[in-house]
Amino acid sequence: MDFHLTLIRINRHKNRILLLLILLMYTNLVYSNEIRYSQGVNIINDEEVLELRKIQRKYDYDKTFQKLNREMSLHSARLWTYENKKNELEEIKNYLSESVISIDSTSEKIKMDELLLAINEKSKIEKDLNKFSDLDSKEDEIKSRYSNLEKAKKKLNIEKRGLLSKIIERIHSEIKGKYVTGNYYGAVNCNKNSSIMECIEKNEFDVKNRIINDNPFLTEDSIFSKFDITGANLNLDGSLSFNIVFSASANFSNKIYKSLNQKLGFNLIKISLKSNVPAEWYIDGKLFGKGEQLEAEIPSGSHGIYATYKGKAKSSVEEIYKPVVLRYILD
Repeated sequence: MDFHLTLIRINRHKNRILLLLILLMYTNLVYSNEIRYSQGVNIINDEEVLELRKIQRKYDYDKTFQKLNREMSLHSARLWTYENKKNELEEIKNYLSESVISIDSTSEKIKMDELLLAINEKSKIEKDLNKFSDLDSKEDEIKSRYSNLEKAKKKLNIEKRGLLSKIIERIHSEIKGKYVTGNYYGAVNCNKNSSIMECIEKNEFDVKNRIINDNPFLTEDSIFSKFDITGANLNLDGSLSFNIVFSASANFSNKIYKSLNQKLGFNLIKISLKSNVPAEWYIDGKLFGKGEQLEAEIPSGSHGIYATYKGKAKSSVEEIYKPVVLRYILD
């Protein structure tokens, strides 16, 4: 009796150890999805990052946009003030032209005093309006500076295109004849009666596609020279978890090109512009549209966003690298 109890305890202990080993193996598999790129190839290396920053500093967009947006805000406020004063002046002129003056009574003496006050106010407003004589020239100047900034941006893009070509040439050179090696952890559902090898073989094409999709240096043309199962666990419900060591020929993929376009600011990003009032929206100094909510697609990178409504304005320089909603409260 004691002997049988001892055997049961030993078996339970073995089962616990086996379960612990399975859990440890599973944990290791979960963290083994890191792909090691052959020969340390980078999509963009440190030297190229420094060159990109040097090009960006050369044109210094952020500060220029901020300064122009501030000037545009002040200009919009002055323009609104000017329109208000013009309306006030028109009202006073109408009041004066409709007034009939005779001073035969006290009440009309009061009326005369009111008219004199109106005349003085008219004179004051006319003097104030003279201060706005530069509105048109100032607006032309701001538009011209935005235009010059746009021309500079074209030069910037030419330099960045040159850098892009150099990066692509470097990557092609570094991956030529090279292989991508790594560990891949995955899981698939199998027939309950299948063996581990049968299940892996049945799903091999899909598993390879997953590896290719997860790696920028692999394409459908990549040839797998190694595809070894180093760990697998098939549950009673038919779910199979596995770890595979692989090696496949490196190729330049569309994933690399998309990543480079994003890093250098050539891909288009969708943004939403929202306000609590029907504002006028400017992007990089150009009127984009009017309304409380607008959608725009702009290249990734730095952009000057400006919104104005009845003399009130808000602006910012945004780093756009993913879809974003920009909200400006103006009134």
